[in-house]
Amino acid sequence: MKIRIGEAEIGVEITQKMLCRAGTAYHQIDYTYRGICIYSVSTGAIYGQPNPLGILDVAYEWSIPHYQDIPEADPMPEGENRVGRTIKRGTFGGREAWWEVHTKTHRQAIIDAIAQIITD
Repeated sequence: MKIRIGEAEIGVEITQKMLCRAGTAYHQIDYTYRGICIYSVSTGAIYGQPNPLGILDVAYEWSIPHYQDIPEADPMPEGENRVGRTIKRGTFGGREAWWEVHTKTHRQAIIDAIAQIITD
């Protein structure tokens, strides 16, 4: 299957990774650009086939920890440096830290990956 994201033509390959007794299955969706896999998404246990177009607008999040138990630790942002950012403090992996939560849709991740490709 091929889809269009912006100006790019993207190939989509769906692979079933595991079939559960209850009839659900785990899938992997690979998005390819010019024959090279540039992004991959794994589904949870779902019935039927995954929707490779529907998953594009699903957001995911990740955090980058800044550990406070090391010499010269990064200070936690305050004031204007904090505006518009989701920052949390506590323990991260059992260590004192603060972290910023980042969010992006799968569609934006694919667009970012394409932007990093250098063409001759």
